[in-house]
Amino acid sequence: TILKCAAFVVVFSIDSKQSLKEAERYLKEIMNLKEKCPCIIVGNKNDVQIEDREVTFEEALQLAIKYQCAYVDISAKNYNSVTEVFDILTKKIQQFELLEKEEEKRLLKYSKRSLSLKNLFW
Repeated sequence: TILKCAAFVVVFSIDSKQSLKEAERYLKEIMNLKEKCPCIIVGNKNDVQIEDREVTFEEALQLAIKYQCAYVDISAKNYNSVTEVFDILTKKIQQFELLEKEEEKRLLKYSKRSLSLKNLFW
């Protein structure tokens, strides 16, 4: 399930506006359950002719910005930029884990300070 996942790759087809809408539905569901998480949106089929493309790069990028995800166009058929997806996702996971550790340290420091202040007044 979504709660058990550490990161997400949401793929849509750039020759289908409907698949972009479905991708956004998945993103909403993910973000409703997990406020922050490493995520990348992937527009597949960048090998199609420009006139067959229903979703522009800019539209896909706007969706990525809205949900604070990375975005990349790929062609699974031609294996174009596929490894880039995993490189980006790996970096996002590492950054996310680092931020989580920093947040834990900050919260621990804050809770220790609160306990010290509490002792002064009791």
